[in-house]
Formats: sequence, structure tokens, C-alpha cells
Amino acid sequence: MLITRRHIDISLPNENIKLRPDLAKQVVAEARRLQSSFPADFLLSSSSRRAVKVNGHSVYFPYLSALFSRFLNEETALVFSIKNPFMFEKFIKEAVSCLPNEKIKLLLKYGIKTVQSTTTDIKLDGGSFSEVTLFLYKNKRWRIKKETNSNYNGDIDAGVRLREEAYFLTSLPKEARHLFPKVYGENSVSKSSRIGYEMEYFPYPTFAQLLFCGNLTAGMALRLLINIYGSLEKTLYSHKSHIKRDDDYFSRIDRRLERVFRTPSNSGTNLKKILNRTKITIGGFECEGFFPIYEKLRNDKSCRQLLTFPDYSLCHGDMILEDILINPLDGDFKLIDPNGQSFSKYYDFAKTFLSLSTYYEHFYFDLFDLNYKTDGNIDIRFFDDRAIAVYDNLSGLFWHYLREYSEFYFANDKLWRRRILFLTALQNIAIVMFHLIKHNNENRAIGFLLTGIKKLNEFYYEQKTK
Repeated sequence: MLITRRHIDISLPNENIKLRPDLAKQVVAEARRLQSSFPADFLLSSSSRRAVKVNGHSVYFPYLSALFSRFLNEETALVFSIKNPFMFEKFIKEAVSCLPNEKIKLLLKYGIKTVQSTTTDIKLDGGSFSEVTLFLYKNKRWRIKKETNSNYNGDIDAGVRLREEAYFLTSLPKEARHLFPKVYGENSVSKSSRIGYEMEYFPYPTFAQLLFCGNLTAGMALRLLINIYGSLEKTLYSHKSHIKRDDDYFSRIDRRLERVFRTPSNSGTNLKKILNRTKITIGGFECEGFFPIYEKLRNDKSCRQLLTFPDYSLCHGDMILEDILINPLDGDFKLIDPNGQSFSKYYDFAKTFLSLSTYYEHFYFDLFDLNYKTDGNIDIRFFDDRAIAVYDNLSGLFWHYLREYSEFYFANDKLWRRRILFLTALQNIAIVMFHLIKHNNENRAIGFLLTGIKKLNEFYYEQKTK
């Protein structure tokens, strides 16, 4: 997570904030400048007209982004590895009222590094097998650099995938380019045999972070999803994909699970045991083990046909909520980390439901634990009941919306819902490898595996009753 001077605050400690007089004057002036530039009824503010006092001067929420503008300067970024949204919100609350002479102390408290303009190499969390770096381009503007280790150049899930991602971003239709960060040249960082590219940096929180921190109700989030998917339908999905059609999603899973089993014997020990079980109970739900249910689905002609999608279009391919950046001021969005190997809008909808119904970000933020019981039952317990409830509510609202407008998105495809459910279940299995090998997090990989096994069982037996 990054904050620059343009980042917007997420919550307020109270309604009366005291600052040093000269700082308060600057804050109020900038807040009122923002107020004159943007409407008062911000899309993402549930209490936009509530006034907050800064040294007695009224400032409307959330115009206190100005506090961040004075907390930092143009040439500074804060880099912190606070993935826990509760800790992030706690930091925000303290930062909002932090005096200048307390800034260093606050940063040290949360283990946050201040990066000045002379620093040009800031490592961030990367997706898949790519390395992500924030750097200051010509000491003026921040950019993101994504690249692979040269050892993975020929890897279909690493170098090849990143090359496809770069090509996708640099060959977007003109009308869809504004939905994604600008790329500064495909393979622009191909030095020392490394594959990658550079792109512009946006200091916005992700869709998931806004949900976790309570800034979005399910209704507000639904409006955002409608806007995002409506934009994609109009600008991206109408264009044919250049990717070679590959209807066999099973081969992708086979390839990745083979890599899991090739890891050293001391890596993923519990994960491999669960993969090899013929029966398993997950949260009290008795399931066939992974390989038995997987082979049934693979050999079922009607199930395989669900993965032959009726469209063949450009798409993002990885539309989890953590890959959608939202500007809290006006609801504008940017889509990051696309999967250039995808070729159907169904991949996008399935990945969004990977977030909403699988709780992807709850696993990703490590807000869960696994409870292994003596009878062989394994429970998954999530920590944030409020966020789970919002996810569930949003999931139901989004399904209802898609049913109402199915003709707009899916034309005459009567199987659209079944396709999305099946693909979402399989996607849980497809991402296990990344979290075990790239992120070295076996518990998280097991969480996705268990969820995938349960959903595959539910899907198969529901399919058989139809």
C-alpha cells in the first residue's frame, strides 16, 4: 500500500482536529480549494456533508485529503506493508491529526519507510511471478515497473504471461485506454534478459480496501461495479481477442498443480496431503476429494462445454476487487494487473465473484485461520464478520443485477450463470500454486484449495440435479 500527497484520507478520529496554526491555515485553504473543485455529494462518502472543525474552521468530509497533502510533499512516498485493513485504518486515524514534529515517531511506530526523491528502487508486492518496483522517473514522477526474473522468461505463468500483459496494455482499443494505467513502452525494461514494462502510478486505494475500511456500503459498491462493467461492455468486450482460443481450462490447472507437486518435500506438506485425500469434510460439508471430483467434472461433456464461451473478446481477465483502483474523490477507477492470456468476458465476471463469493481478499490479507479437527473436518474461520456481510450482500446484489440485465451482457446465452459459477470454482484451484510458490504462504494456498474443492462439489451435484 502506498500513500503520496494525492492520496485521500479514509477515516477521521473525531470532529474537532487541532493543528499548529500555520499548518491549520494551509489545510483549510487547500480543503476549500478542493471543495470548490468537486461536488459536495461525493460518490464514496456516506456522510459527505458532515462538517469537521480544523482549529475552529469548518471543512467538509472527505476534503481532509488536504491533511495528507501537507503531511507529505511532492517528492516523498510512504511505503508500508500493512496488509491488515484494521491496522491501516488505525494508522490513517493517527496520521490525520499528526503534527509535523511527530511524523517520524508515527512512521517508526508502524514500521513505515519514508522514501525521498533520491531513492529509485522501492520493492512492492508483486503478482504471479513478477517483481514490482515503484521508482521516481527523472526525479519528477512516480512510475511502476513490472518485470520477471530472467529465470522465468520462458515460463508460461511468468515471463510469457507478463509479455502478453504488456502487449494487451499497449494494444488496447483507443476508447478503452483510459480504463487502464498508461504504459511507457512494451518490454521497456528488458535489460539483463528481464521481461517487463513501465506504467504510470495511481495512489488510489483498491476497491477491496474501501470495502474493508467501511467506506462503501453494498449499495454504493454495486453502483461502482455497474459503472465498471458498463464501461468494459461498451469499450472492451466489443473487440475480438488476439489470444489463441484455448477452451481447456483444465490443462492450466494440471500444469500448475504439477508444479506444486514438484516443490521440495518440506514445502506445502499439508497442502499436498489435502490434495491427495479421496474424501474431506470442509466446515461440516462432506466432499469428495479434489482429484475424484475434478476427474468427474473433466470427463463430463456438459461441464466441459460450459468452458466453451460464446464470446471471443478482449477482457481484463483478472477482475478481483484488489485489482481495481478507486479514486475516493469522484469514483473514477483504473484497472491494474490484467491477465493478457484471457479471451472472454466470463473470465472477468468469474474473477469478481472469486472476490465476492470466495472472499479472495480475506485470504489475501490473511484475515482467516484454519481449524484442523480430530475427526478430519477442516474449518475456515474469517476474522472480519462485518466485511464478510458486506461481501455477501454485494454478491447477492450483483447476481440480481446481472439477472436483470443478462441480455445486455450475455445476449442469448442461457448458461451464463452456470459458466461463471464453474469458472469461479476452478479459479480457486488455479491460484493455489502462486500463493504456495510465489508468496510462500501454505495456509493461504490451502484456504483457496478447500474453497475450490467445496465449490466444485456443490457445482457438480447441482449440475446433476438439473
